[in-house]
Amino acid sequence: MAAAALLAGLAAAWLMAGHGSRPSAATDAPPAVAAPSLVSSPTVSTATTVPLSRDCRGLSPTRRDVRCVVDGIDLEVRLFTPASVAAAYRRAAGADVAARSGTPACARGVADERAWSAPASPGAAVGRYRCRFERGRAAMWWTRGDRLVHAVARDGDLAGLFSWWRAHPSE
Repeated sequence: MAAAALLAGLAAAWLMAGHGSRPSAATDAPPAVAAPSLVSSPTVSTATTVPLSRDCRGLSPTRRDVRCVVDGIDLEVRLFTPASVAAAYRRAAGADVAARSGTPACARGVADERAWSAPASPGAAVGRYRCRFERGRAAMWWTRGDRLVHAVARDGDLAGLFSWWRAHPSE
């Protein structure tokens, strides 16, 4: 468990290295509740000890996780090795990793899990995502390369969070 937590922390730091997101406005303060940890089980979450930064920059080999707020969405990003990110995603998101096609259910506000691709290369999967409700709030998990990202909205608008994610998949 300690090794997984260390690995998760290292993965998050790499994820945020060089991130080009703007600093969050003062009104983008996160909600008072603690964000679930990326290494928690799908049913039991623990508060993270990662401090909230003003932006999503700063991942590095020595700082492998970052928390920030972008457009009112609380983000936690962690770095993993390419070989371990998929397993970390399955543990954290509780994902079944089943093949799906058609219109994403997340766009309609319905929980879903599937692979995703960039518009420039729709036939090549970039990673996986899962949208769901966590403690009554809209939440998403996704992978992009070695990065595992967890986003939590301030409300239960899953379709709205999915729309935000489509505009910010590299956050």
